[in-house]
Amino acid sequence: MAAIAPSAPLLAFGPPGWLAFGVIVVGTTAATVFLANEAAERSFPRTLAETDTRTRTGCSEDHRGRIQAQGGGLEKSVPWMQCLPPPAAQGVAWAGAVYAMLTKREKEERATAFAQLTRWVLARPPAGVSAVVKMSFPKPALRGGIRMDVEVLAGKAFNV
Repeated sequence: MAAIAPSAPLLAFGPPGWLAFGVIVVGTTAATVFLANEAAERSFPRTLAETDTRTRTGCSEDHRGRIQAQGGGLEKSVPWMQCLPPPAAQGVAWAGAVYAMLTKREKEERATAFAQLTRWVLARPPAGVSAVVKMSFPKPALRGGIRMDVEVLAGKAFNV
């Protein structure tokens, strides 16, 4: 983006200058996006050992899981992997983030599931839950596997 400010005087030359300025802005933006994507690809974990937070950060315990919406051809999720157990409020926020990813119809189909999942997370004991926990909502289940899931795959989650 540093190339944009020095090229601002081109704007004084009318349409030819505007065109040149536009090319510089688009080129700089494209280069920035490309470099950001390259950096993200290099930092993405490639092996199981790289996804283990204990290996990467020296954590004493790995806390992993996800909250997801599934069924009817849908799969949207918010995973977590961190050193400290996520509190119940964070679990509710993640459930809300998954719910926010859904279309209006998908939200209508999963409204009961979302409410039940949220109540379940908030009703956990003060110490939270220990892995492995896999819960699906709503109860009773709907046709077509339309549901929201919470999975605690390692460590603990949803403490107070």
